[in-house]
Amino acid sequence: MPLSQASLSNTRGKYEASVGQSSEDYDRIMRGYEQLRQPRTTTPLQYTPITPKFSEYMKSPNLSSAMSQAQSLASSGGYSEEGIRNIRERGISPIRSIYSNAMRNLGRQRSLQGGYSPNYGAVQARMSRDLSEQLSSRTTDVNARIAEMQAEGKRSGLSMFAPLAARQAEE
Repeated sequence: MPLSQASLSNTRGKYEASVGQSSEDYDRIMRGYEQLRQPRTTTPLQYTPITPKFSEYMKSPNLSSAMSQAQSLASSGGYSEEGIRNIRERGISPIRSIYSNAMRNLGRQRSLQGGYSPNYGAVQARMSRDLSEQLSSRTTDVNARIAEMQAEGKRSGLSMFAPLAARQAEE
């Protein structure tokens, strides 16, 4: 199929435009290479000394709080005087309760018999002696357990305090 005259002139126009554009692109690229070949002038670097600035160290509030809690735990074992007193009372109170009930029942039995109870004095003396032995033994056990719990709390506090103190020293 033969090309029409209009189509042929349109194609020729596009060809001539692309040739012109190609030569312009080539010239632009070559100028860029020429600029790279030319020696560049540089300005010398200027040295300005830097003086360090010092800032005041401030502990973070979280670190301060953790350190005070760990230090408190390391010194007290985590138990207040009131807490220790409560532990002692709870450790000894069952013995007191048992002997108190037994003494009340002994007195009630004596009253039911019209005040006659031939062994009342001996039983009361024996119960008093047993009560004091039980209380003494149980108090010793409770105090030993409290000492163990405090020592464990102190060790725990020291194991937490040492890394916190080291961290504070690093900051």
